[in-house]
Amino acid sequence: MVWIVGFSVGGLSLIVSNISQFDKTFCYTLTKSILILLTISIISGIVYRIAFYAYQSYYRQIEFFLDGAFSNKEFMEIDPDDLEEEIDMKEVIRRMKEDFGEDVSYMSEIYDQADLEVKSFLLNDLKKH
Repeated sequence: MVWIVGFSVGGLSLIVSNISQFDKTFCYTLTKSILILLTISIISGIVYRIAFYAYQSYYRQIEFFLDGAFSNKEFMEIDPDDLEEEIDMKEVIRRMKEDFGEDVSYMSEIYDQADLEVKSFLLNDLKKH
């Protein structure tokens, strides 16, 4: 950031300075060359920063993936099985425990004692949950 500010101030001071007095000391082509080089330096510095940011972001994602892949942590599955067609309450309870880590086994006893309409409601409620 320091070199960008330094070159910018240098370029701006050359631009706003009295060119007619400046031309007596330095030739026009030298002044023009300095301004062009300052501009190229600033633009290449900005392009470098953007490219380095993209490079760093890409390899940070790879680093996080490898860190997760080789760690001993257990991750919750992010793509659970679809339960829309499931009609067995015990299977729904098993999948909820496996996919989400929620133990709703107490619902099995309530489900067994309920009538047909309540069973359908409980099954659909657990599927939505």
